[in-house]
Order: sequence, then C-alpha cells, then structure tokens
Amino acid sequence: MTDKETGGELSHVVRLDRLGPRPQTIKLNPSEDVRAALASRFGLLGMSSFEAELRVRRRADTGWIEVAGTIRSDLIQECVVTLEPIPAHVETEIAELFVEAGSDEGGEMGHRGLDAVDLDPIADEPEPLVDGVLDIGEIAAQALSLALDPYPRASDLPGEVDADAVPVVSVGLEREEDQDGKVLPFASLAELKQRMAQGRNVKKS
Repeated sequence: MTDKETGGELSHVVRLDRLGPRPQTIKLNPSEDVRAALASRFGLLGMSSFEAELRVRRRADTGWIEVAGTIRSDLIQECVVTLEPIPAHVETEIAELFVEAGSDEGGEMGHRGLDAVDLDPIADEPEPLVDGVLDIGEIAAQALSLALDPYPRASDLPGEVDADAVPVVSVGLEREEDQDGKVLPFASLAELKQRMAQGRNVKKS
C-alpha cells in the first residue's frame, strides 16, 4: 500500500517517500456521511455524489510532487436571494505542485504544511509540505470549494427545476488567448478566484 486513510472528512494520505516518477492513480468516492460533512463545511444544502480521480507522481527533474486529475460532484446550494435549493453539477480539473519541507525548493516556506496555505490552482511555484505526507483528500475538497458558484441564484422560471436546466460549473485546464494571441492558461480559474475573494471564502474550520 502506498497510501492510508485517516480520520476527517475526506482525508486520504499518501506517503511521499513511496512516490516515484510513475503516476499513482487514486480514486475517491466518499460515503454518504463524508459527503454530508463536506456539504456542512462548504455551506451546502446537500451533496448526492462526489468522485475524484487523481494522479500523483514525483517529477524526476525537480523532485516536486505533482497532483492532477478530475473532480465531479452533484450538490445542492442555497439561492443567495430566495434561499431556495439549487441543484448543480460541478466538474473541475486540477493540476497542483508540492515540495517537501527542507528541500532546496522549499525556501523560507519549507516549514509550512497544506493546512497553512491556500490551495492555488494557478500557482507557478510548488506549495511546501511537512511530515512527509500529502493529503489527497484535502486537495480534492479544496478544489471543489474553489469550483462552487459563490453567488448561486435560483432560476426566474416558475415551477420545478428542469433537469436539463440544472447549472453546470466546469472549471479546469481551460486555455484562452489575449488580444495578441498569447495563451492564458487557467484563465477561468483566475476569474473564479477573484470572484471568491470578493464574496464568501469557504475555509476549513
């Protein structure tokens, strides 16, 4: 076994000393109780499904830990105006880099762990880790929180919610171009993070 599960909402820990350049695939499909805990943490009315498929590896050139994959969830948010429930399907891709504390890349931040930093999907530099472990479950949970609509609003249409009209939040490795044709990776994520900063910012208690 290269990983172990610990207590907590979606905790799934990977030992860094067992990581190599060959990717390890980790699939998370939490129980109803765990989904309920995540929903409570992020201020949701409910979460009927949560799936994550993440690949973890150690880069041969830098030794950095790379985490990439896809997260999907069906959930219910609360309208910021009417307080009525709003079903939504959230799908997001993540690509994260981490570095072990004490390594040359860690620098002055090498003593900080995942709980001490905010997950930044558009960062160019790796986040530092401590204790020789990486909590894949917490990464997945934070990625979901970034993908949530910070200002969910109910449809103006009367009657029941049409299944075809359920909003889909898709945040991932999208690439846009500026006026000069220069590629702008993660443009949609940068916009989402700016919106999150202006509104509610859900953090682990």
